[in-house]
Amino acid sequence: MNYRISERFFVAIFSLPAVLLIVGCATNEKDDYEPMLSRFYVESNPRGGYSEALTLPLSQASVPVDPKPVFSELDIVAVDMVQVDLGLCLRFTLTPAAGRDLYRLSVNNLGRRLVLTINNAPLGVRVLDNPLSYGDILIFLEVSDDELERLTRNLQSTTEDVQEAIQKSS
Repeated sequence: MNYRISERFFVAIFSLPAVLLIVGCATNEKDDYEPMLSRFYVESNPRGGYSEALTLPLSQASVPVDPKPVFSELDIVAVDMVQVDLGLCLRFTLTPAAGRDLYRLSVNNLGRRLVLTINNAPLGVRVLDNPLSYGDILIFLEVSDDELERLTRNLQSTTEDVQEAIQKSS
């Protein structure tokens, strides 16, 4: 009888490090991302006073914007890459309240541009050529397709974490 107890004891003792090693080496894909904060700025009114010019990396297009973002990472619930007629772009889906704000913003600023910054680097511009009524912003970025995939993964993971934190705090 003592033999069986000691055998179980040794099996348990020697299997514990193996289990700990497996659990310790397991990686969670969600933790394997670079947090990226996305913010949208609207082109400023030339008569409105102070504005800061944001310059895109490839086209060197310079857009004077209001210093305060109109949408931030707190307003975004999903980010995904979509294929449209002109190529790959990002779709930012906003919260219902931010979607209503987007509609009002797009109506009041027809013809102006919406600039996307990711970690404070301007990477995309969208002309507000019609009212955006669905709470989605489609925007082309000045990056390669491979970089766009990486950005999409990082932005979506960041968005999930931010929305989870908002849910916990409310």
